[in-house]
Amino acid sequence: MLKWFIIPVLWVVLTSAAGAQVSSTADDFLIERHRVGKVTIDAPAQAVYERFGSADVRLVDRRLEGMLSPALVIAPNKTVRRDALIVDLVCDGKLVVWRILVNDPAFKTAQGIGPGSRVGELRKAYGPGRLISGEGNVGIWVESLSATFLVNALEVGSGRLGRGGTGSIADTVRVKAVLVVK
Repeated sequence: MLKWFIIPVLWVVLTSAAGAQVSSTADDFLIERHRVGKVTIDAPAQAVYERFGSADVRLVDRRLEGMLSPALVIAPNKTVRRDALIVDLVCDGKLVVWRILVNDPAFKTAQGIGPGSRVGELRKAYGPGRLISGEGNVGIWVESLSATFLVNALEVGSGRLGRGGTGSIADTVRVKAVLVVK
């Protein structure tokens, strides 16, 4: 008789815990203003490193503009790319997060936009944005997220960029990465 009581109670406890884990896991892949999942702009690098536990975390030198440019390259569970997140660091008395480059399609905004989304979906969710180009990158700046949604410059065509705003980027072009900054 006790067995019939314990089994349903145990099932409720386990499924409740699983539900809580699902919601926190969803947050682990959320792109927000100044934050991507477990990584926040200005957070100490050591804290970011410790948050990922067994996930693949590597400290690298990206050599941006030929200078020493430390970064954490992170591949959390449930991502397909080894460079799912590239967390650029800056020394401000200690190493802290400067900006976050999101490369993996597992990461999305609250509106469902991230790497792999189409520019038309981005515009529908966040408006036209502002065209950003430089250093070989082309993207659409979304102020509310403090983020640039980068696209493949070859898909846009350099001649089209001078003719106007983000409307010169076709709705069918895919977002290749998202750069979240302060």
